[in-house]
Amino acid sequence: MNSATIARLGICLILLISFSFVSGQEIVQKSLKVDGKSVSYQVLQPAGDISGILLLLPGKGENPKAVFKKTSLPEKLSGKGYMTIVPNLKYALFADELIRKQLEEILKAETEGRPTAGVAIGGFSAGGAVALSYAEYRIAQGSTNIRSVFVIDPPLDLQRLYATSRKTRRFNCPSVASEGQQTIDYLDKALGGSPDDQYNNYVTSSPYMASEADGGNAKWLKQVPVRLYTEPDIEFVKERHCVEMEPQDLNSSDLERLYKHLKKSGNDHCELVTTKGRGYHTWNIADADELSAWIMKF
Repeated sequence: MNSATIARLGICLILLISFSFVSGQEIVQKSLKVDGKSVSYQVLQPAGDISGILLLLPGKGENPKAVFKKTSLPEKLSGKGYMTIVPNLKYALFADELIRKQLEEILKAETEGRPTAGVAIGGFSAGGAVALSYAEYRIAQGSTNIRSVFVIDPPLDLQRLYATSRKTRRFNCPSVASEGQQTIDYLDKALGGSPDDQYNNYVTSSPYMASEADGGNAKWLKQVPVRLYTEPDIEFVKERHCVEMEPQDLNSSDLERLYKHLKKSGNDHCELVTTKGRGYHTWNIADADELSAWIMKF
């Protein structure tokens, strides 16, 4: 890539730091500027030739470096020729214009010379919501190299999440009530108000909406392999977080509805993986060996 091309794309590589972490392989930290804003990301290169890309998005407040400690998926796929990219994005529950641009430029920078490399996209919690939203955007734009998408216990139906947050902010459980208010504040700012006032914004931005016959943006997932992971341990939630919580308040309710919707829509490569005893709302819900084997199938 020559300097003119770099200038045209608006990319400025400003940081490159390497350190060894996974099985003697280097995890490299990089940073790009997109629209005047810096975005950093970590890259784990395979030892040999690159056969595919794993774009892995952290949950709320997670440092990308910590992701490599919480899941061995990058290491497992590295042995199969996959390069893993873990970006450090702002908190979001869908891929807005800035996030889309940042991910586009990261992928351009890392796939130069490999424009047709297959991409698996996944994420945990809020990162899973952004991962699904970004995959839908890429597919809607005509991308043919999104080979699979997986998410680990994210909220997906932002209309449902708003209603849940309205309820939980009144609970007599300070941490749950506070989280409910924070979610409402985020959605009010990001989408201009509640679903009652800004319904079209929710349809446009939500990764999935059960109130829409076609699932909203989920309509773009009919042909792509999708895995949905959740551990709906309501007893743990009641004991640890708030006795007033109900099953419909958990993210698992979105995943169950999306799974049924995609199966009804004809997606024969959609799976709902419901675990028990692996840890409520953790990376550990997704078994790295089993998930890496699933990714390699596509």
